[in-house]
Amino acid sequence: LLSMLGNEHHAYWDNSYTKEMNEVLQAIADGNNDDPMDKLFVWFGKMSMVYTAHIVQSADLNLSHDSAILDVGCGNGLFCEVLHALGFTNILGSDYSSEAIKLSNEVQSYYRKQKPESQSWGTRYMCDDLLNTSLESESFHL
Repeated sequence: LLSMLGNEHHAYWDNSYTKEMNEVLQAIADGNNDDPMDKLFVWFGKMSMVYTAHIVQSADLNLSHDSAILDVGCGNGLFCEVLHALGFTNILGSDYSSEAIKLSNEVQSYYRKQKPESQSWGTRYMCDDLLNTSLESESFHL
């Protein structure tokens, strides 16, 4: 996995997320009844992601809904948005691809439009390199 974090693969990830963004935006523009978020790629499948989010919610991790959660390598941000849908309100998605962060923000914007009554979103995204992070150590609960 570390080999995929190297600078030589940075362009690959930026191109992948740009392509994914274009597919999502096209699906939104098409306006048919299909969920445009179905265009998002999830590494281990959406059911695995939902199952993992359920474990985070139900496991004895001493987490409250405002516990600080960090998703390193958040990609398209879908996992962060699933955690938000489960009631977590202090989530940071981090990825070293600026295109992934753009896509994450677009995904979040889509979900915000679906739930305009949700006043406190609390999910943020930032471009950051885990190997040279600007994040403070021990500032997250999970």
